[in-house]
Amino acid sequence: MRIAIRRCWQILVLLGVIACLLSLLLVQAHAQIRTLPPPHTLNLQLFSADERAWIKQHPIVTISGDPDWRPLEYVENGVYKGLAAEYLRAISKITGLAFAFVPVDGPAAALEAMRQEKIDLMPRVSETYAEDGFRSKVIFSAPYFIGTTIIVSAANAPIIFDPRKLNGKTVSIKAGGAYEQEIRQRYPLIKLLPQRNSDTALKAVADGRAYAAIGVDVATQPFLKRKYLNTLQISGTIGHMPATISMAVRHDLPILASIIDKSLASLTALQTNVMLDEWLEESDYGAPSWGTLTQYYAGELTVLVLAMALVIWFALRAKAAQRSAIRTERSKSDFLSVMSHEIRTPMNAILSSVELLQRSRLAPHQQELITVAGSAADALMGLLDDVLDLSKLEAHRLELEQIPTDIVALVQTTISMAAIKAAEKGLPLLLESHLPLNLDVAVDPTRLRQVLLNLLSNAVKFTEQGSVTVSLQLSKATQITASVLQVTVTDTGIGIATAQQARLFNAFTQADSATTRRYGGSGLGLTICRQLIELMQGTLVLKSEIGVGTTMCFTIPVTTTERQFVPFNITSPIIQSAVPAGPSVIPAVPTILVVDDHPINRLVIQRQLEALGCNIVLAEDGRAALAILAHRSFPLVLLDCYMPGKDGYQVAREIRLGEARSGAGCLQRMPIIAISAAVDQAHTQRCFDEGMDGVLKKPLRMEDLKKLIETWCDVDLSLTSDATPAAALD
Repeated sequence: MRIAIRRCWQILVLLGVIACLLSLLLVQAHAQIRTLPPPHTLNLQLFSADERAWIKQHPIVTISGDPDWRPLEYVENGVYKGLAAEYLRAISKITGLAFAFVPVDGPAAALEAMRQEKIDLMPRVSETYAEDGFRSKVIFSAPYFIGTTIIVSAANAPIIFDPRKLNGKTVSIKAGGAYEQEIRQRYPLIKLLPQRNSDTALKAVADGRAYAAIGVDVATQPFLKRKYLNTLQISGTIGHMPATISMAVRHDLPILASIIDKSLASLTALQTNVMLDEWLEESDYGAPSWGTLTQYYAGELTVLVLAMALVIWFALRAKAAQRSAIRTERSKSDFLSVMSHEIRTPMNAILSSVELLQRSRLAPHQQELITVAGSAADALMGLLDDVLDLSKLEAHRLELEQIPTDIVALVQTTISMAAIKAAEKGLPLLLESHLPLNLDVAVDPTRLRQVLLNLLSNAVKFTEQGSVTVSLQLSKATQITASVLQVTVTDTGIGIATAQQARLFNAFTQADSATTRRYGGSGLGLTICRQLIELMQGTLVLKSEIGVGTTMCFTIPVTTTERQFVPFNITSPIIQSAVPAGPSVIPAVPTILVVDDHPINRLVIQRQLEALGCNIVLAEDGRAALAILAHRSFPLVLLDCYMPGKDGYQVAREIRLGEARSGAGCLQRMPIIAISAAVDQAHTQRCFDEGMDGVLKKPLRMEDLKKLIETWCDVDLSLTSDATPAAALD
């Protein structure tokens, strides 16, 4: 399920990336593909000697113009921009001249500055509509742009090709320009509504303040397409009013006029087209309307919406799969937890009964049967533990501890646990340690022992002759305090074929069916080992050869500390006793309170404690236990946690509250040990949180009970044997 979730998220991300790329590609498909023109370069050979001399003597030419007539010319952040500015830039590269812009308030102020000879050149003027007084003051260059005068009206208005149809109607127009003067002179019956620029002129029509707007196509159409696409339309043109754009030079600078004409004539059609297209695209006409975006990019938006819908659908599917996986994992975990408790409870009775019978006098064939039953029950408990560990690992609910540990001692203890099976086969178990003796390694000792014991058990199981060797090495990593612990288990057993090695780390899998039939096992051990090592941020490697043997090696990153030895001072007492000195007293036989709701478990624990020589008081549930404790105390309480009514947690809590109310000190604190089939860390932590002093996992072993009682009751116990022959077993 987790793999399915990861794949859903991977597909989700991939679809998002594809959607974005596809949208970008479709948007770019609308852009015109152009070949970049050759760059403008200095070319003084175009000019005569007098012109070159004039350029050298007059390197700076002053200019001015309309500060707001996009895209032909405008001022933005104090910088002169527009199509006219681009032509000036091209002329500058050809001639080497620099053009200095003189700021003015508007087009009329620019014309006045030209009349008064305060500037040398106006980059954008219309010779057609220039006044006679202005014509006498300037020299016009050849036109470098010719546009069309258009009429814009509401989308539902009739077409207009004759301006006289606008007589008596309000028409918006850019103020202060040549168009305003021309319209007033030719069509005096039209009511003009001067506006700041082409955008505001169109807005007047859209708002209903004007019937139509008149302007040049290159300045009007960008705003029309960007903001008023579905509102306004071009209803006609005025053919006899072309927008012819030239440059105007002061009449006393004919040599400059010649330089400008020659420079404009040297430009290619490709260069001029690119300049026009670039400035039409780069000029800021304001944010486009949603209607414009929808109409122009309908295809792209459709693809984007579909892609986003698909992405959202996959996201919802992935989220649903994630929730389903979480519910499944939780349900499986809860199921396994319940089943673990329900299985361990009767298994406790079985194993404890078998252990008691093994300590009684039995006939040889009876002892053999009891041994077989005990081995089978132990194997079943081992399988149950493996399944629970695997479920915790897969649900990411297993947490590791970091405890400074004597690794050599831990490995020696683990080897001793496998030594009995090895001795039956005559196999020596060898330990090769290259670790310093005074070094502690921070690991989870329980899980490390579990991994090592599994590897050792496999090595002993599949080795008939030779030996099994455990090797320990510690190498420094890149950090000063970090190291890598390497543990290697090598055997001289049957070996594993290369084709079967990868399968061994799959759950419930062994090398082949013959191996399972001959040696048994669930096939979970190596799966759990690998996942535990990976949880420790380590690696587990298998090397094997048929008939030669197998090597299992795992490495984990660890931190190490030097073990501090505390010298023993014979003059100082080790324990400060709170009991006054007096004659030695032999401890009495302890009376232990056993609280368990399961009748069979109560009977089995009673027999175990009797075999240890203890007195027992039984309570069938939490209420009965509290009623007994109201009248007497015990040196030890064995308390089951899962009971109807008041569970063990509540009982322990009420016992501790009662002790606190009575003012009982530490010496009067009654030891409470949880006996439960639950084995998870949360259960253990809750037991301690509720005031219990320890946790004893079912099934209860006689040796574990003996050590527990001796520790808490300060007595020496001996295991007694039942002297009565078990003839009834025949």
